[in-house]
Amino acid sequence: MQHVHTQISHRAPLQPLTDDQARDAAHFWRQRLRIPQRIILERISRFQVTGEDGRPGWSLVGVVYDTHIATIYHTRILTLEDIVHELLHVQNPSWTESRVVYQTQEIVDSLRSRELSD
Repeated sequence: MQHVHTQISHRAPLQPLTDDQARDAAHFWRQRLRIPQRIILERISRFQVTGEDGRPGWSLVGVVYDTHIATIYHTRILTLEDIVHELLHVQNPSWTESRVVYQTQEIVDSLRSRELSD
């Protein structure tokens, strides 16, 4: 069974990551969250995504996963917040979106406060 989760954030995102930084972050957080699935980051065109009105051209960050692979599809440059958020869906499939958003923010805030204290 595959699971699909998408994210639309209304907060100011963290700094955009290069492709290499995003791969490194996904690897790090996969280990940190003890996720057994292999992680793939897959950039797709905005024109592959349709909005509620059926028109193409929408932004998307979402994860599709099963017991072996988790693929994070994205139409824009990823941030650390995006990666943590999507991997929390994989780690905790029973969590609601609001719980994933809350936990993502807790982790991101913790990282930001560590950066400020360094």
